[in-house]
Amino acid sequence: MENKPLVRQKIIFYLRLKKVIEHNLPVTVEQVLAWVRQCTEQEKKVILTELVSESRALLLASEKSLAKDWLSKEEEEAWKNL
Repeated sequence: MENKPLVRQKIIFYLRLKKVIEHNLPVTVEQVLAWVRQCTEQEKKVILTELVSESRALLLASEKSLAKDWLSKEEEEAWKNL
């Protein structure tokens, strides 16, 4: 069984992260990394899986919109020598 201070840290981590997400609070990359470093390997895998899933969804959602610009005559002209 985990020791009490570690369980307490995880609860604090979860509550801070939940507050940030719910209230759209600004955080630095350093703060997020510090929080993630406190996670177990299994928790890190879950976080990574969620990030990849969200990134994939964003990519698919924006692809059609970006294609309008990418497939224009102006873009073809600009990139033809590369």
